[in-house]
Amino acid sequence: MATLSKNAECPICGRSSSPLSSRRFPKFVACARCGGFFLADPAAVGTEYDDEYFEASGAPTLASRLARPIFNFFLYLRFRKVRSFLGEGRARVLDYGAGSGALVGYLRARGIDAVGYDPSPAAVMAAVSKGIPVSRDLPPGPYDLIMFWHSLEHSDRPKQVLDEARGLFAPGGKLLIAVPNAASWEARLAGERWFHYDYPFHRVQFTPTAITMLLERIGFRALSIDFFNPEYTVSGFLQTFLNFLFLKNALYTVVSHRRANVSQQKAMFSAMAGLLFLVVFSPLIGAFFILEFIFHKTGAIIVTAERL
Repeated sequence: MATLSKNAECPICGRSSSPLSSRRFPKFVACARCGGFFLADPAAVGTEYDDEYFEASGAPTLASRLARPIFNFFLYLRFRKVRSFLGEGRARVLDYGAGSGALVGYLRARGIDAVGYDPSPAAVMAAVSKGIPVSRDLPPGPYDLIMFWHSLEHSDRPKQVLDEARGLFAPGGKLLIAVPNAASWEARLAGERWFHYDYPFHRVQFTPTAITMLLERIGFRALSIDFFNPEYTVSGFLQTFLNFLFLKNALYTVVSHRRANVSQQKAMFSAMAGLLFLVVFSPLIGAFFILEFIFHKTGAIIVTAERL
């Protein structure tokens, strides 16, 4: 298990404490104050976001082409979340950690002045090749909304990132954060098999308490915490369930055409077997997910916040 010296500063809440060893995520330690998880020595665990991370090589599979309408629907749900949070007026939006720019492009196509930032050269190259404004240099503000849509967990020091972003907000600016929920039942049961674990790309793991404390520390107030997001709560739950029995994340790899770590044939076979398994056990799986939602223990959360 990972260990850390006493009285270390938590990169999530910024408070000093004696980090605790984590049986749930052995490569992480847990903050005794906020309950979030982080790497004991992030400098020793490097990551490389190459082209394969954003899109697998070769032509998209039939499964990924058939799944394209589903991913477009997920983008629509993100757009509706942004629009409902901002209202119908004009607004300037920054997607921090925009990846290859799919969300930025979708927002711009629907009249929202959105730009993106991502530190990965591969992500920026993919976005620019499609004419989407994503940059490795942080675009200057002010912004009416800054989004961290499943990007903040990729940072070694999320509190520092949010501190630096504070100067980019317009008066009355708002914050939208989507992250995995390490306090979910599936995270507790699956541990390193949890779909949203995604080590070493996910550098911290949040809980609702941890993200709330982080917001308070940087001068923001959480307005809402949403425990239902089909794109991440439903799909992540299903893939986690399959990870106990089949190749890890095989179904996700096949339908998204991303992050291939086995041959296409093996991934496809595992994905098809997994789909059959989901159909057979759908009543049990559905009942467990409903209980997760009722008790606010789903695998991902969406947080909205405003400055105090």
